Amino acid sequence: KQTAPKKQAAKKEAPKKEAAAAAAPAPAAVAADAPAKPNIRQIFAALPKAEYPSLAPFKTTYCNEEWSTSKAEFAKDIIPAVARGEYSLWLTSYKYPAENKKLFMSSNMIGGLFQRLEQGRDYALGSMLIFGEEESEAGLEIIGAFIIRGTELPEFIYDGPDFIAFDWRKIDPQTTDDIEFFQDLLGWEGSFAGKKWTEAGKIFK
Repeated sequence: KQTAPKKQAAKKEAPKKEAAAAAAPAPAAVAADAPAKPNIRQIFAALPKAEYPSLAPFKTTYCNEEWSTSKAEFAKDIIPAVARGEYSLWLTSYKYPAENKKLFMSSNMIGGLFQRLEQGRDYALGSMLIFGEEESEAGLEIIGAFIIRGTELPEFIYDGPDFIAFDWRKIDPQTTDDIEFFQDLLGWEGSFAGKKWTEAGKIFK
């Protein structure tokens, strides 16, 4: 075969490579001294102690009660926790809606994003809905509302492969238009800032 001479030449060069490797410092020793990357529980455990330490009670209400009940609990527990700096509210949207022509494509995209956010499920609650019309020139918009522990986007979101495809914007609960739209997205009902909802979406809980 034509490749045989190349293999033989490689064998002749081997002593030189071994000599060069022996002369070079071993990188393994440096790597061994590098600090271990903290896991997600350690990251959130390092946050200041919260009066409302877990989203679990709100998730239970949100998943089992009418939105009117959840909305009241949101106002009573979540909004004050945001004001204290324990949580933050985020609106997110897919940057390239014109690429989404089919509902199933948009739904699959949301499902893929949620799978990659799986490790942060204990520290966030989100709702993502799809707006627009299939096969339209504008495409389908994917817009979401997230409640997240802490005041900044955590690593499990910005380290994900989907991060660069979405805009993330932290909102102030005192900004009327933003909080109304946020609650419409969370409750799957409302005016949705004039957008046409397809009645399709997914919950990250």
